[in-house]
Amino acid sequence: MENISLSTLAQAAVYKRETQERSDRLMNYFLPAFFIGGLLFAPVYGTWLIALTVGSCNLLAYYFTKAILPASNLYQYILSLVLGVFMAQYIYQMHGLFEMHFFAFIGSAI
Repeated sequence: MENISLSTLAQAAVYKRETQERSDRLMNYFLPAFFIGGLLFAPVYGTWLIALTVGSCNLLAYYFTKAILPASNLYQYILSLVLGVFMAQYIYQMHGLFEMHFFAFIGSAI
């Protein structure tokens, strides 16, 4: 078994924490942008109710979980779910427009 020093483990923990904090800061920009994207798609087919309710529930689910359990990884799993639901919302709002499926790649990249 390898002998990993405590300083190496501490450096890894610091790196993980910094990466997670950076990701959290970026999501504070991306999630409202996804919500606004839903509002921009809403007038095309009149899907305002979907845009407002699903988008609001997505934001509520992520930020509520993050506020209640900040030390847990659960809010990151919720974030993945929220990005997937935003993709499904866009596909529904645009009545299955093929290009909306590319939001799966965008969501997985961020």
